[in-house]
Amino acid sequence: VDTAKVLAAWVEVAVNAPRARRQVERMAKTSAGQTGISGLDLRSIVLHVPPMDEQMEVVRRASALLGFARKLDRRADAGRTKCEALT
Repeated sequence: VDTAKVLAAWVEVAVNAPRARRQVERMAKTSAGQTGISGLDLRSIVLHVPPMDEQMEVVRRASALLGFARKLDRRADAGRTKCEALT
Protein backbone atom coordinates (compact mmCIF):
# COMPACT_ATOMS: atom_id res chain seq x y z
CA VAL A 1 0.00 0.00 0.00
CA ASP A 2 1.29 3.46 -0.86
CA THR A 3 1.09 4.92 2.66
CA ALA A 4 1.28 8.45 1.26
CA LYS A 5 -2.15 7.89 -0.28
CA VAL A 6 -3.82 5.12 1.73
CA LEU A 7 -3.82 4.02 5.36
CA ALA A 8 -3.20 0.28 5.71
CA ALA A 9 -5.82 0.19 8.48
CA TRP A 10 -8.35 1.76 6.09
CA VAL A 11 -7.60 -0.92 3.48
CA GLU A 12 -8.27 -3.56 6.13
CA VAL A 13 -11.66 -2.01 6.90
CA ALA A 14 -12.45 -1.47 3.22
CA VAL A 15 -11.71 -5.03 2.08
CA ASN A 16 -14.00 -6.35 4.80
CA ALA A 17 -16.89 -4.21 3.54
CA PRO A 18 -19.60 -6.11 1.62
CA ARG A 19 -18.70 -4.74 -1.84
CA ALA A 20 -15.04 -5.73 -1.61
CA ARG A 21 -15.89 -9.06 0.06
CA ARG A 22 -18.12 -9.94 -2.89
CA GLN A 23 -15.21 -9.19 -5.26
CA VAL A 24 -12.92 -11.47 -3.25
CA GLU A 25 -15.53 -14.24 -3.05
CA ARG A 26 -16.02 -14.14 -6.84
CA MET A 27 -12.26 -14.50 -7.38
CA ALA A 28 -11.75 -17.28 -4.83
CA LYS A 29 -10.92 -20.69 -6.27
CA THR A 30 -11.36 -24.03 -4.56
CA SER A 31 -8.87 -26.84 -4.99
CA ALA A 32 -8.63 -30.01 -2.93
CA GLY A 33 -11.18 -28.63 -0.47
CA GLN A 34 -9.25 -25.43 0.21
CA THR A 35 -10.33 -22.00 -0.92
CA GLY A 36 -7.71 -19.46 -1.97
CA ILE A 37 -7.11 -16.32 -3.97
CA SER A 38 -4.00 -15.35 -5.87
CA GLY A 39 -1.95 -12.25 -5.12
CA LEU A 40 -2.57 -11.12 -8.70
CA ASP A 41 -6.34 -11.34 -8.13
CA LEU A 42 -6.02 -9.44 -4.84
CA ARG A 43 -4.24 -6.60 -6.64
CA SER A 44 -7.18 -6.26 -9.03
CA ILE A 45 -9.74 -5.49 -6.30
CA VAL A 46 -11.26 -2.06 -6.87
CA LEU A 47 -11.36 0.22 -3.83
CA HIS A 48 -12.55 3.79 -4.05
CA VAL A 49 -10.11 5.68 -1.86
CA PRO A 50 -11.44 8.71 0.01
CA PRO A 51 -9.26 11.61 1.17
CA MET A 52 -6.80 10.83 3.98
CA ASP A 53 -8.81 12.65 6.67
CA GLU A 54 -11.89 10.60 5.79
CA GLN A 55 -9.84 7.39 5.89
CA MET A 56 -8.64 8.32 9.39
CA GLU A 57 -12.22 8.92 10.53
CA VAL A 58 -13.41 5.59 9.10
CA VAL A 59 -10.58 3.77 10.88
CA ARG A 60 -11.31 5.62 14.14
CA ARG A 61 -15.01 4.76 14.02
CA ALA A 62 -14.43 1.15 12.97
CA SER A 63 -11.95 0.70 15.83
CA ALA A 64 -14.43 2.13 18.32
CA LEU A 65 -17.22 -0.13 17.04
CA LEU A 66 -14.99 -3.21 17.13
CA GLY A 67 -14.02 -2.38 20.70
CA PHE A 68 -17.69 -2.08 21.61
CA ALA A 69 -18.42 -5.42 19.91
CA ARG A 70 -15.63 -7.11 21.91
CA LYS A 71 -17.15 -5.77 25.15
CA LEU A 72 -20.57 -7.08 24.13
CA ASP A 73 -19.05 -10.50 23.38
CA ARG A 74 -17.44 -10.63 26.81
CA ARG A 75 -20.72 -9.65 28.49
CA ALA A 76 -22.64 -12.26 26.48
CA ASP A 77 -20.10 -14.94 27.43
CA ALA A 78 -20.41 -13.97 31.10
CA GLY A 79 -24.21 -14.09 30.82
CA ARG A 80 -24.09 -17.55 29.21
CA THR A 81 -21.82 -18.79 31.97
CA LYS A 82 -24.25 -17.53 34.62
CA CYS A 83 -27.22 -19.09 32.82
CA GLU A 84 -25.48 -22.45 32.57
CA ALA A 85 -24.71 -22.31 36.29
CA LEU A 86 -28.41 -21.75 37.01
CA THR A 87 -29.55 -24.80 35.06
